[in-house]
Amino acid sequence: MINIKKIKNFSYLITIIFKEKVRNKNPKPVLIRLLKIIFRHRLLVFKNTFGLKIQLGVTHRCQCKCDHCGIPRQSQYEFSEGELTTNQIKNILKEIALLPYLFITLSFFGGEALLRKDIFSLIEFAHHLGLVTELDSNGISLERTEAQKLRQAGLNHIFISLDSLTPEVQDSIRNYKGIFEKIIAAFKNSHQECLNPSCSVLISEKNIEDLNKIVSFAKKLNLASIRFLIPTYSEKSQKNCDSAFLKYAREKINKILLPGYTYLESPKYQKNLKQQSCAAVKKCFLYISPYGNLQPCPFVHLSFSNVKNNTVKDAIDIMWSSALFTANKNTQCLANEITGCI
Repeated sequence: MINIKKIKNFSYLITIIFKEKVRNKNPKPVLIRLLKIIFRHRLLVFKNTFGLKIQLGVTHRCQCKCDHCGIPRQSQYEFSEGELTTNQIKNILKEIALLPYLFITLSFFGGEALLRKDIFSLIEFAHHLGLVTELDSNGISLERTEAQKLRQAGLNHIFISLDSLTPEVQDSIRNYKGIFEKIIAAFKNSHQECLNPSCSVLISEKNIEDLNKIVSFAKKLNLASIRFLIPTYSEKSQKNCDSAFLKYAREKINKILLPGYTYLESPKYQKNLKQQSCAAVKKCFLYISPYGNLQPCPFVHLSFSNVKNNTVKDAIDIMWSSALFTANKNTQCLANEITGCI
């Protein structure tokens, strides 16, 4: 019997993927890699998750000092080790491209990824390997020239953070005066270079009542999609991470979700958030820090291996075979589960 509900949900997922990562893009490198993976691994690729998203932290440097960010705490013990070099990252990208998944999204993450001088060459390298490339940005450095370089490098999609339509509130959330104007300019520059920009909204007490306005504004800007992010525990954002607030935030988001356009954390969750589960625990998401540490996500400060010393595949096998991935398999957020926020 045909499950109409599943068909609808799948159509919503495909709609988001197309608008974010396929529209106006050259699919040839991705298709070539897909055929190579199918030939090399045969049925193994169909036993695995259909797709894998790897968030690659390329730097912890950032112009902002956001209260919700857990990066400063992490960089206290990692900063002295030094960031991964260009060649190290390229070797990591080669190994990622060989993983037996039909589609792999490689998300360049920070800090602020655009602060790395080699970011455009890294994106181009990943693009030619057949990885679907994505970048998270605060928008500050995204001038028209940078947007043009990103397009030329083959970037599929970009997330730009926008948390409030009130300039003063936006500035206070990111602790950067004048960032609101830079964000709006970044959206326009990204549009002009066909980067399929999306809006990334971190929910907090400062903007929880303004989410409808942000959705309307994003539609006017013709953004590809809106990604809502539930706050995760960090030393500076404990007040936004208590169980009562998280419950209220989920209820609020559930009322304004528009399938095919808005979602919570992952495009898989565009409606009925009761079914949401942590992508890291489901083994369809992982994070590599700017220093090579393999973690479930940026907010779970547990390193299971380092890709400087192990291959990416071996590092992943070590992490996913740990008890952490069986004990918390039904959690909505591993970071908040570990810290007791939920």
